[in-house]
Amino acid sequence: MVKEEDLSTIIVLGMLFLIALGISFINLTRKNRKIKQLADALLQEEIEKKELEKVGVAIMTQENERTEIARRLHDEVGALLSIVRKNLSSLEDSYKKGSVNKEYFFTAVELLDEGTYNLRNLFKELMPHYLIRFGLAESLNRMGTQKTKHFIDEFEFINELLDEVELTDELMMHFFYIASELITNLIKHSHPNAITLKISMQDENLILSIHHDGIALTQDDYLRLSQNTENLGLENIRYRLDIIQAKLLFSRENKLGVIRLLKQIENIQ
Repeated sequence: MVKEEDLSTIIVLGMLFLIALGISFINLTRKNRKIKQLADALLQEEIEKKELEKVGVAIMTQENERTEIARRLHDEVGALLSIVRKNLSSLEDSYKKGSVNKEYFFTAVELLDEGTYNLRNLFKELMPHYLIRFGLAESLNRMGTQKTKHFIDEFEFINELLDEVELTDELMMHFFYIASELITNLIKHSHPNAITLKISMQDENLILSIHHDGIALTQDDYLRLSQNTENLGLENIRYRLDIIQAKLLFSRENKLGVIRLLKQIENIQ
């Protein structure tokens, strides 16, 4: 038989053990919570570090591309234009003296032709290879899929362009890069869960439309931002819109944000 005093001692010791066990469990829980918080903080720091590295690589790549473009424009086009200017200046001098040296004129024309040829070659090299090979619709689908992967829940591409519609390389390139910049800005600033990208022809208008469920801008919002910001992406969009004489329209429809890029095309094939 266990004595009453021994039983009391056992009970007290058991209670002390349970209390110690509870305290240990609480401390362990707190430590695990701190460890998880530290792990989350380290993970977030690592994600931000990788994002910064990606941005850094992108910026460096863009700078290298711009440097190469500037070099080739200077070497292959600028030099020719300089010689053209000298020939036209000499032609003007000969005209003022009462005699026109036609050689200056023909040389200037030949050099302008060569400069135009060099510019066209440079332009083709600046176009994405995929765009040249597969066309605008397939390139937009590929670009949108790649950019939205891991960032949104759903991306859909709709192609309503007929096969017989032929677009110039210049128009395709500017539409592609404007769409790319718009998708990037949406992911960064509007935080959508779903994006639908559609390319179509209506009457004589080539239309690229983007529907999304993120934060939507109105046309006034866009105009205000584009006029008062130094954002390179918006400047790039404005520059390309001016080149192809296209319009960019922002609206909110049925609780969705809508962006439409419109370009009137005459005598479409």
